[in-house]
Amino acid sequence: MFNPELYKRLEWLTQTSKPRGIGVGEVKIKAEGVPMTYRYVPDAKRTAPPGKPARKYEKLDIIDWGEIYSVCCPFCGDGRHRCGISYKAGVFDERACSTHKGLWKCFNESCQDNPENQEKMRDLLTFPLIRTTQDRVLSLERQYAHVAEKNANEPIGLPADVQALDTLPEDHPISVFLRTYKGGGWNPRQLMRNWEARAGGPRAAGASDRLIFPIREAGVMRGYQARYVGPYGEADPTGLWDCHKCWSRWECETNPKVCGSCGQSDMWPVNKWNTSTGTKLGKLFFNWDFAKCASDLLVVFEGPLDAVRAGTPSVSGVPGPCVSMFKSDISVPHQSAMLYEMLRQDKPVFLCFDADATEKSEKIRAKLIDNPQFAPFAERIICVRLPDGTDPAGLPHGDLWGEIARTAKEAGVSCELTR
Repeated sequence: MFNPELYKRLEWLTQTSKPRGIGVGEVKIKAEGVPMTYRYVPDAKRTAPPGKPARKYEKLDIIDWGEIYSVCCPFCGDGRHRCGISYKAGVFDERACSTHKGLWKCFNESCQDNPENQEKMRDLLTFPLIRTTQDRVLSLERQYAHVAEKNANEPIGLPADVQALDTLPEDHPISVFLRTYKGGGWNPRQLMRNWEARAGGPRAAGASDRLIFPIREAGVMRGYQARYVGPYGEADPTGLWDCHKCWSRWECETNPKVCGSCGQSDMWPVNKWNTSTGTKLGKLFFNWDFAKCASDLLVVFEGPLDAVRAGTPSVSGVPGPCVSMFKSDISVPHQSAMLYEMLRQDKPVFLCFDADATEKSEKIRAKLIDNPQFAPFAERIICVRLPDGTDPAGLPHGDLWGEIARTAKEAGVSCELTR
């Protein structure tokens, strides 16, 4: 019943000043030893897509809170410990596929009804904490040591129907894509040898006629991503819709709502990247195993093809100090802990996104340095501004690394690019 990790976190938060603290005072336990009474109900904010069990998209309807940890609410000036946080907050629920970060309630002013307060409380319950001699709470150093263990899940293999890139006909969509995308020059054999890339065959569920990149962590394959390639080698699926009943595809500027073949209203946009079921993208970086020990710097890109094109400062297409995210943000604590380990080894971290996504990289940097443990490394977390209208995969290899080297020199950072 007792949640020692959550209790220690709350003890730490009540001893620190705002905005990271919850308010001065002890953490009180109410209804100690009493289990929560609840039932599962559909979550209107998370609708199960076709083919996935609805129970994975449920939430808790609380009948009785049971054991809660009472603290002073940080949102309404409460000084009477009227904010209760359930012992289940942050504990993974396999049925609902959730860690229930929202299991708290202000019995003073109902502060939990404000979405901004919910977001701030989620930060407080998940943000990596500083470890001192008095506070034996998990710190980023210890979190990094446990990342591999937390990532551990059953290895995920490639689809049963895959093809070698160098055996595809010249008019195959993927062959055309490799010759034309971002100026071409994508070597099929190099992609297979260095990145284990494959082509999805006709019977590869979710990856048919897509360019597949495996994702490894500690040498174990944790999943894959499959890049969309159109019937004539097109790279952009914008305006394409699949019916998830009969799997016919339609081209339309907006969602057609109803399939013209079967008449069913189950239309979904075609994704640029499809991900294998079970892959925990928020816990992984593409090419992490190589990048973490390849050089004295780390470059974070938006997509796998950016990291492939960048390669190393001397040659393209070879695994080097480049990784890519799979989502639009850095996850806490997993990916942030991995970056922290690089900074702790005195390696600068460059965020190199498309020219039109510079604002996103700056938000990620601000999010990282807002953590007190990242603050000492603020000057070594650097956003790279590419020329307008460009992106990493579209720039010539020398020009891309030239932009990163220029940024490093302007920031006064010492690494292999500036020596």
